[in-house]
Amino acid sequence: MTSTKKLRTTQVSGLIAAALILAACGSSSGSAPATTVQPLPTAQALASPSVTPFAGNPTDPTADWTRVRTSGKLKVGSAIDYPPFSYYNPDFTVDGFDIALIREVGKRLGVQVEISDFAFDGLLDAVNLDQLDVAIAAISITPERQNEVEFSQVYYVGEDAILGAADSTASVSAVGDLAGKKVGVQNGTTYANWLRDSLVTTGQTPAGDLLLYSQMNTAINDLKDKKIDFVVLGQLPAETFAKAGGVKVVGQNINRQQFGIATQKGQTELIKQIDGALDSIRADGTFDQLTKKYLQAADSSGELVPTVTPDAQQPPVPTATALPQPTAAPTAVPTAGPTAVPACVDGMAFVNDLNYDDNNMTAPPIFGPGQSFTKSWRVRNSGNCAWPAGYQLAYSYGNVAGAQMGGSAISIGREVAPGATVDLSVNLVAPTTPGTYQGFWTLRGAGGVAFGQVIWVGITVPGAPTPVPPPTAPPPPAGATINFSTNAGTINAGQPVVLSWNTANVQAVYFYVQGDPNWANNGVAGTDSRTLYPNQSIVYELRVILQDGSTQLRQVLVNVNPVAGAPVISSFTSNVQGQLSPGQCIVFSWSIQGAVTRVSFFVNGGVAYDGAPVNGTFTHCPNAPGAYTYAIGAAGPGGNSQQQLGFIVKGGGPVPPPANATLTPIP
Repeated sequence: MTSTKKLRTTQVSGLIAAALILAACGSSSGSAPATTVQPLPTAQALASPSVTPFAGNPTDPTADWTRVRTSGKLKVGSAIDYPPFSYYNPDFTVDGFDIALIREVGKRLGVQVEISDFAFDGLLDAVNLDQLDVAIAAISITPERQNEVEFSQVYYVGEDAILGAADSTASVSAVGDLAGKKVGVQNGTTYANWLRDSLVTTGQTPAGDLLLYSQMNTAINDLKDKKIDFVVLGQLPAETFAKAGGVKVVGQNINRQQFGIATQKGQTELIKQIDGALDSIRADGTFDQLTKKYLQAADSSGELVPTVTPDAQQPPVPTATALPQPTAAPTAVPTAGPTAVPACVDGMAFVNDLNYDDNNMTAPPIFGPGQSFTKSWRVRNSGNCAWPAGYQLAYSYGNVAGAQMGGSAISIGREVAPGATVDLSVNLVAPTTPGTYQGFWTLRGAGGVAFGQVIWVGITVPGAPTPVPPPTAPPPPAGATINFSTNAGTINAGQPVVLSWNTANVQAVYFYVQGDPNWANNGVAGTDSRTLYPNQSIVYELRVILQDGSTQLRQVLVNVNPVAGAPVISSFTSNVQGQLSPGQCIVFSWSIQGAVTRVSFFVNGGVAYDGAPVNGTFTHCPNAPGAYTYAIGAAGPGGNSQQQLGFIVKGGGPVPPPANATLTPIP
């Protein structure tokens, strides 16, 4: 199976990826869902998916290495939500011990490393579907997984830890201490199987009290909110979360795990090459350097491992029977031999952003506070069976509180065959607090199990500008008069402000927004006023040319307070600007987002087009000379918004509103 040309990836060369996971560790849990974002249909309720026969693992043990060597690229999957092994750093770049290690492996192999963010549950499936060459995500080596994939030598031995709330007085020294408690764990992990086998199968804990999370951040937030009693995970990530605040380690070292790099079953040549690279990394001291940089700050939370084979130090892992979540039947598991593959394997590959591309978080689109928008992606079914219409795209976690942006899980709405694409859209609202936000979304199958690549939406909400107060204006020369004022120095967005001026014994007067390079096209009468609806704090300028040809400026600052929930006029443009000839036509275009109940188009204060669409056009051809003001206004339950454009038709003189205009403003 070929990979897409543009993936949500990070290259060794340093392409920027996504959000600040470490910041999210200490954020409020308000934006994070519980175990699943929305209730998903049970497996029985979903239509039986059509299945494309799985081609099976290639019989050639050199196939994957040959492909990697020929292409010069190693496709790597990781779950980027498990610091310090994998996370997004404050520069929106994928980082962590696992990430640095696999990049170093690629360097030793002489290939470029392309890292994609996947739901942990679907990582090994993606390897077997040829979507990935390798997976690295603190993956514990177990007999069950060794039947499914090939593992490298052990690169790290880690201990477990149990987290409680910051004020917890509990002390956990054995798995039995968790009996009867609400325990959170990341779905698909060895810890999940261990807890199922030790607590649920033995009847010590109801199945509904073992909560399986697709993302560790969600579990941590629920622990902070005391929706659950404990979270079980690796010791290093546990200590990282504890340092971020809100939780603390209440137990550890109950279940040792060994981590390996996974490839498709039977691909022994690629494993041989990876093991050789790991040997080299250890031999020249690079491994120790990476350990010091990423791991040792957490107080000897794991044992550094010499060069060994997995079988030589395989820990005693109980054979766990994977129990279903309470609302769904269990997914299929291998039934025979080391190379057996489930009949139906879900996979998803990101294809492209259909709108609001953030360019891998290097240029997130800018939205006003409270602005509504719809984010859309195109994804491909990279699995070997169809997705039923009931599969859902659901929010998983975000870089900071508010990153969910009001979005809710959506059903994909139709069956999607293997290899086919589907466009998915989520309605969102920009937070009202300035900042950069990134929300991560995953596809969920039967039982709410996440799979495939993680996709995201990233935006920036800018802070309100702080205009510099105008300087004190010099007095006009004897015989000249210059007055420039406003009826309100501070307004709420969507409210009107009146700018007035009167001059005498001057040559010319120009009125415009400070910094307008086309100010010379904005000549006005010597005494006049304008009613405007600025949507941000702004400085208006009056330029006066005196009789001797000298210039004097007058400036007025209007502070605008943003109003959350009001419609946002994201664009209001025209095909021409400035001065016009009589009869010349102007074509206006606009786009409005948010909750809107009414849109009106104004010409010189009169309503020329009432009940206009939220995305529309209007053509006007002014014949009489003079000044023209055009405005688009939108009303909604959250308030009103309006923007204006000004023009001069050559010839001068006042211009009345159109004969059929209604002078009633937007209610």
